[in-house]
Amino acid sequence: MEPDDQELSLDDVPLDTTHQSPLLCQQLGVGDMAATSLYTVDEGGGHHSPARRQRRSNPTAQSAWRSSSRPAQWVVVLTLVGLATTAILHDDVGLVSIVGVGALLPAGLVDLAERRLPNRMVAAAGALTCLAIAVSAVVLPSSLPDRWLSDLAIGAGLMTAPLLVLHLAAPTAMGFGDVKAAVVLGACAGIVEPQLALVALFVASAGTAAIGLARRRRHLPFGPGLIIGTAVALLLSPLVLTPQESGEPAASTAEQIEIGR
Repeated sequence: MEPDDQELSLDDVPLDTTHQSPLLCQQLGVGDMAATSLYTVDEGGGHHSPARRQRRSNPTAQSAWRSSSRPAQWVVVLTLVGLATTAILHDDVGLVSIVGVGALLPAGLVDLAERRLPNRMVAAAGALTCLAIAVSAVVLPSSLPDRWLSDLAIGAGLMTAPLLVLHLAAPTAMGFGDVKAAVVLGACAGIVEPQLALVALFVASAGTAAIGLARRRRHLPFGPGLIIGTAVALLLSPLVLTPQESGEPAASTAEQIEIGR
């Protein structure tokens, strides 16, 4: 048999090239169904069809919700309910914190599935946070603390700086998406009290480490822990903050004496 007349077989085709086009399957003499199967099987090895690449590159909140597990969905619902309840009962946790953390929850679901925080979702969360600040400043100026701009910047810096250092030292250990998300989350915590950014970072680190030890996994996405850690810090803010930090007037000396009697 001449070299030009040799027939191709599946064993002759490298696995890293079969994903390029189903037309190659026609040269192998396989049918449409087999071509589709071959084209799909290689996705498990890291090669994805154009349709799946499109889905992965453009996730939405709806698609993230549908593809997430039931426990993850319950965590999202309980987080939103907890933040809303805390905002109703305590004036310190306002619209800005709820909007910022809530807008990043879909990105956390994507991070669980694909190990990445989409830039588009993080940017949208930042834009919604800025919009919430503008609305609060115009409609509900009393909901913002006196030094809200400096507190917001300090909170964002306290949460972002350690993650940025870790990203520069070990990019594979800390993705830049986590750093960008920390800017939004740190601002949401800082506008209540800058120290809450450190509380959120501690809860996120401890929680992610505990889950990794329990599941015996060394690599876990940090984004979901960072989002939930910020929510937990905001939920605990009435217990963590002193009356002076929370904006409540401290009791005078005469009132303290009267209470002591």
